[in-house]
Amino acid sequence: KEDLEGLMKEVNRKLFEDTDYAQFITLACLLIDSKDNTVEYARAGHTPMLIRSHDNHVEVISPKGPALGLLPPEVNPRFDTFTFSLLPGSSLMLFTDGLTEALDQKTHEDEFGVNQLIQAWNDSEASSPVGEAQHILSAVDIFTGGDDPSDDRTLLILHRPNEKET
Repeated sequence: KEDLEGLMKEVNRKLFEDTDYAQFITLACLLIDSKDNTVEYARAGHTPMLIRSHDNHVEVISPKGPALGLLPPEVNPRFDTFTFSLLPGSSLMLFTDGLTEALDQKTHEDEFGVNQLIQAWNDSEASSPVGEAQHILSAVDIFTGGDDPSDDRTLLILHRPNEKET
């Protein structure tokens, strides 16, 4: 089995050595085993991952890990991992901060935030991850009044069907 923490440390080392001072990237990394439906997750300064169970309970998962390229390898930065089973009927979501930090159309001070992201996900009546993503992006667009994004808005939803959905 691959060592996800080791991979993150190696990418950090390479970026630290090969990039200019104070350049860094954030990253979310998943290692998915389709045989036993387990997922290992690590992040490096990135937004958290959301896991939604079949009954729409959402858990926010935030293992610790610094942005890649910030810390020298000799500091031995730690990248925690989180491993779980993706159960039938459950989903996971990865997203960039361009979604949660999108500003409201009135004051341009309030952010969309993780709670509204979760609410939009649960409010979606779509029957597919694509439809759910479209609903969420539409909710962000309504919140911002259609203003051009100041940052990228990237969203990934993975869903494991239950027996009724297959």
